[in-house]
Amino acid sequence: MDDGVREQHCEEISWEEVLKVVWARKREIEFLGEVLEARGVLQDQDLPEEVRSFLESVLGSFPDLDIHLLAMARRREPSEEGHQALTKAMRDLL
Repeated sequence: MDDGVREQHCEEISWEEVLKVVWARKREIEFLGEVLEARGVLQDQDLPEEVRSFLESVLGSFPDLDIHLLAMARRREPSEEGHQALTKAMRDLL
């Protein structure tokens, strides 16, 4: 999902589902970072600059986008339980 689609999707789902999206993205970013580092992909001179730039931007977007999604969900969440869970998740990402 690109960032705009992900944001729109998160506007339409519950705070619990937003947490699932954020934690899934965290796992994906961590896995991608580990694989790229272990294989030295970003240091490969044969890697096209566009691909390197894309991968670096994906890795660099964490956790900013995720905190934004959590904050967006928190602003529209009326329950104290949801408010607290989303706040805790934002703190956990920092």
